[in-house]
Amino acid sequence: MKNAFIFIFVPILFISVQHSASAQFGGLGKKLKQAAEKAVEKEIFGEEEVPDTPDVPGSKPENNNPSSVKGKKLSPPDINLLITDANVAYNNNKYSDARYHVKEAIKGVELEIGYKILEEMPTSAAGLNYQKENDGVVSYGLGFAGLIITRTFEGSGQNVSATVGNNSALSASYGYLINSGYAANDGNSKPVSIQGYRGNMQFDGNNTYTVALPFAQSSVFVLECSGFSDENEVESAVADFDIKAFEDLLADSGSESNNEGDAGAYIASADSKYGNADLEGARFELQRSLVELDLLIGKKVLEMLPSTMDGLDANPNADDYIANSGGFAGVFVERAWGNTTDNQIQFSLMDDSPMMAMVSQFINNPMMMGMSGKKSVKIDGYKGMIEVNDDSENGEITINIPNNQSMLTLSFYGKSENDALQLANQIPVGDIFALIR
Repeated sequence: MKNAFIFIFVPILFISVQHSASAQFGGLGKKLKQAAEKAVEKEIFGEEEVPDTPDVPGSKPENNNPSSVKGKKLSPPDINLLITDANVAYNNNKYSDARYHVKEAIKGVELEIGYKILEEMPTSAAGLNYQKENDGVVSYGLGFAGLIITRTFEGSGQNVSATVGNNSALSASYGYLINSGYAANDGNSKPVSIQGYRGNMQFDGNNTYTVALPFAQSSVFVLECSGFSDENEVESAVADFDIKAFEDLLADSGSESNNEGDAGAYIASADSKYGNADLEGARFELQRSLVELDLLIGKKVLEMLPSTMDGLDANPNADDYIANSGGFAGVFVERAWGNTTDNQIQFSLMDDSPMMAMVSQFINNPMMMGMSGKKSVKIDGYKGMIEVNDDSENGEITINIPNNQSMLTLSFYGKSENDALQLANQIPVGDIFALIR
């Protein structure tokens, strides 16, 4: 089942990122800029007052107290506190709490790195002034799309959009463009080398040029220039940006001689590195601790499951758990009782499951449930959805139980519906959800 999990999700991830890189290369800067502008994170470090709400004709404000004060923007995350809380939770065996604090600390560190990159960006490029209100820093806290920083410059009918993306999959997607064997015969794409970084320049056939320069191990600098007359003007605009300064902020000069650590050791190391202003080093240690926490939680879940169900033995050597801390799918755990699908029970648990919304919608909407032919059930006090697949060769029955951001799935082969429900109640669903919530 682990192979099926990887087979399904990894290609989807790669194809989506690859498609974005190849089909939307010319519009990447704009799309990332739009995403950044909509994100709450770009506001989080400011100290300006929240703008007044425009008056609506005929309406009256709910609060007429002249002494009331306007609110302030949210304060930035306290990284030191998050790391401390993660360490305390880990030492108290509260692994899910530790995981939460580590994930938030990663996003906070990424935001801090992003704002330092903005500080390294010029306030003027190609003679155009930057638009402060459009500055964007977005941390997705994901392994494949971690950090995106944008800044725009406008004036005299011209526009420049600069993007730094710390994104391994995106950087890899651009890698093929720097191969000297790739060049369009229509004169709209060619390899370039700027500031010692090899990349690619594309022209849309009108007046927009886009330069992409991968750097470091997992980053890319993208500059989109509109209203420019030729590529020489574009290269001059690139010269206004110090890519090496971006690289220094996104690179960790440290090295590891030993990779045998636990989550607690990595959290402690992150604390030390953050205290020494080594942001990328702290980020790396936090990411390693997140993986270890996912693995630890997966192992604990397996320990909570029965070794025998309905006379079928579990094969401990076939138990599996995956730390997939990409954000779209966290801990993944599986166990099977029985060796053949004509008489077998399968258990799987996915944290941060992408199926959550769909299943939750079904179990909370009787009309949708009835129209689908599925039924709602309650296992160990938790609502779930049962589906009987009569077309299955071995009579498959599946029960999905969502909770918070986790999805617990039980599949029964060669069992009746009543047997499936009785067996499902042998699984400590509540204890499992309590562990990972």
